[in-house]
Amino acid sequence: MKFIIRNISLLFLALIAGGCTKYVTERITEQPINNYYGANVKSYYITAKNDRWLVPDNIMPGKEGYYAFQTFEFPEINDNVIENGVVLVYYIDSSGRDNLLPYIIPFGQEGYCVYESYRYDIEKGFLTVIIESSDFQYVPREIDLRFKVVVIEP
Repeated sequence: MKFIIRNISLLFLALIAGGCTKYVTERITEQPINNYYGANVKSYYITAKNDRWLVPDNIMPGKEGYYAFQTFEFPEINDNVIENGVVLVYYIDSSGRDNLLPYIIPFGQEGYCVYESYRYDIEKGFLTVIIESSDFQYVPREIDLRFKVVVIEP
């Protein structure tokens, strides 16, 4: 029970941490939030450059599982964070709002609607942002995409 309450508290703190940081372009400037309940809460801003999206070599466009991704080095994601902490990623839209991932955006394209899913994956030392379209096509970005990453380490 104590474990559940601690994790809920950490998640709540991560969600309120969104309003306590300032935007900094590029990788990665950290802003410590505070030391809540013995956890270090830090937020970072990353920019996914429009010309740096990669696609898998082994899946053809239009086939199920086709996606685009960008991987960022993130030494703050260590074994302790993976095992005991929390990593939250937010897509920052054009209005400056933080949208917790996974996040789905509808787009009108050639007379029909396409949905894009923004999600992420973590592993020790790395964060990967993934975009997958409902039609399994990747349309290159004309703008950079901004994301906020909150790392909570107990």
